[in-house]
Amino acid sequence: MLAFPDHRQAWRLDIVSILAVLGENNIKFNAHLINLSWTCLLPRLLPAPQGLLSERMKILPYEEDVIVYSPTSGTSRTGLNYFANLMHGDGSREPLYTTRELRVWRMGDSRSGRFKGNAGFKLKSFGPLNVIAVVSCLMSLGLLGWAVRIGDGVATVGIVVMSLAAPFLCIGTRWELPPLEVRHRNQFGPPADVVIRNREGTFTVVRCTEEVARALYFTPEQRVYRVENWVGIATGAFWTMQLALGVAYAVLNVAYWFAAVLTIRDPELAWDFSWLGIEEVGRLKSPARDEGIAGEAEGGTEQTNSFELGLFYAIRLLKSTKWVRETGAVPRTEAWDEWLHLAHEHLDDETWDAKRAAFVARKEMRDSMIDV
Repeated sequence: MLAFPDHRQAWRLDIVSILAVLGENNIKFNAHLINLSWTCLLPRLLPAPQGLLSERMKILPYEEDVIVYSPTSGTSRTGLNYFANLMHGDGSREPLYTTRELRVWRMGDSRSGRFKGNAGFKLKSFGPLNVIAVVSCLMSLGLLGWAVRIGDGVATVGIVVMSLAAPFLCIGTRWELPPLEVRHRNQFGPPADVVIRNREGTFTVVRCTEEVARALYFTPEQRVYRVENWVGIATGAFWTMQLALGVAYAVLNVAYWFAAVLTIRDPELAWDFSWLGIEEVGRLKSPARDEGIAGEAEGGTEQTNSFELGLFYAIRLLKSTKWVRETGAVPRTEAWDEWLHLAHEHLDDETWDAKRAAFVARKEMRDSMIDV
């Protein structure tokens, strides 16, 4: 015979404690956005609040294994800054060996010599996480009122303590972006083109001013920063409130997971990029001599499936081969030295076959080694 409790109050929904600490990865992923907004100080139920204390990073997360270099100034760094990655990415989602040409410019002007707001970037007031925070606060108040009405003292204390955990933790983890100094007071500063190379062999050439290059690619995106888990107390609440809390935490876990997905797919839902304009100028064309080297793509542009062709496109855009060595884009061999020399000589020659030239250079190097 199966035995069950003979009255509802004998049931203990320990799932409340489980749901309250589940979803820590979702909170960790959204922690930098949660702690940046003023809504983090709202008293509310928050799944796995300990996720906010996982780490106090001094800089924003950036894309690793990416080389960023400015041929104009010679400035180089490893890693693509957080906001640059959100705006246009490192090219890893593009077809292999694609070379993009983008133009990024600053919108408006700042007479004070500083960008307005958080270094030009700011969270949208009605972003997904702000909406969830406000709804969660209202939900917590509703649950608190319900617990008081039915006389559930344990649930009342539990909801108050758990709702205050989030703002208390956010006090120590709240941060803001420091404003960036602007040397040029208008959007027509000197050019400072930037080339970005990822490990897949994709190149992105960005046409921009020195001001934009420094703010978007070469200035470290620092953060300026402004408990115990009490969820177990809720397991002694009435059955009704245990169930209500369990449902609330389940809904919030799904909401924060959904917010994480939304901000990945469309960063503009959370961030305001209105201070910068961006457009793709195009993808440099090359003659389609051999099938498999270059072919017509949709929209009238041509795609490449060769590293040599993609690299030569970037060289032609920047009118220089020096940056290739500076970024370590190719090995230091005699064959590549010869190829770079030829590429420099054919900067204005759209008919030059970069792929064949690389094949010939490598063949000549192998033949010379055999002769020796």
